[in-house]
Amino acid sequence: MAAAANAYEEAPPAAREAGLGVVALVVAVLVGYGWHLGFHLANAHNGLIAASWTAVGLYVVRMRPRHREGWLFVATGVVHAVMFFGRQYGLHEGPLPAASWLGWVGVWPLPLAIAAFGWMLMAFPDGRLLSRRWLGAGWGMAAVALSSRSRLSSCRRPRGASSPRRTRPGGAWSVTSMTVCNSGW
Repeated sequence: MAAAANAYEEAPPAAREAGLGVVALVVAVLVGYGWHLGFHLANAHNGLIAASWTAVGLYVVRMRPRHREGWLFVATGVVHAVMFFGRQYGLHEGPLPAASWLGWVGVWPLPLAIAAFGWMLMAFPDGRLLSRRWLGAGWGMAAVALSSRSRLSSCRRPRGASSPRRTRPGGAWSVTSMTVCNSGW
């Protein structure tokens, strides 16, 4: 037991520190530049979740590298950072290159974000499910997320359009009323 306690007191390896630093930098750039593009109330929660959960997850992983819940926090934060930046870029009023496609990238990982958040809640606080019976709920949630994800990726653009649909006047991407395809989403 003493050897395990001493392992956490040792300095972490430089490669792991560098990797965690890169994750922190990528999330900070995505969220920072997303806020620079403007404030959109419908998307503000993604920026806050990305920054706070990634920070908490990186702190936990830095202190306890094998802590599963810390890695789940990091993964959820990174997915929300990608969604936040994509939506902010797509919602920007000025003409930006590939705004339609980056707006779509801001919506595409939504099933993954929902599944990561659900698994994180079910596995809190130590990264393990409460009992084996929870495994069925976890697999069910993963199946629904995978099904939703495959449906989103098969609807890359609306039928008959050469690029993703712009639903607001002036060509800005509408996150709240976005229609990914004409198949009922």
